Amino acid sequence: YPCSEQTSPLLGKGIYLSPLPPDGSVFVSTGGSISLSANALRTALEFGTDEGFELMKAWLVSLGHPIYREFWNDQPPLHTELLAMLFRVFGPSAFLGRLLSVVFAMVLVGALYQMVRHRSGWVAGLLAVALLLSSESFIQLSVSVMLELPAMAMALASVCKRGQR
Repeated sequence: YPCSEQTSPLLGKGIYLSPLPPDGSVFVSTGGSISLSANALRTALEFGTDEGFELMKAWLVSLGHPIYREFWNDQPPLHTELLAMLFRVFGPSAFLGRLLSVVFAMVLVGALYQMVRHRSGWVAGLLAVALLLSSESFIQLSVSVMLELPAMAMALASVCKRGQR
């Protein structure tokens, strides 16, 4: 773990050993823990109410049907196009869609940690991540092939990136 000169509110100025691994480990450990449930990602019938619709849209796009013309879609195309690309490369599978959602969940957790850590310190960042992970709806959304979590992840990542300037 890295040592650095810091000022502690309780101990004053000095060199302290950081009790946490370097940045990015929260991101990796969260992805690892979510990925440990891979069997559930493969075998569950449906996690979210719109999963079938999102999977069908991506499958149609992967077959060459133009989005917004041959079927109804009122959402931005990023998630559908990414999922369609995965379907073209690996074949259509709900598991692939759920893995894509896990990736977006990792982006959301990482962006939340970085944003809060930047403003309030690593303890607050870990607390924010813990609170997010303790939410039942976050866990369900992080494995559902639905648009809510990717939209939140991209929004928070852009706010985080903007705040680092």
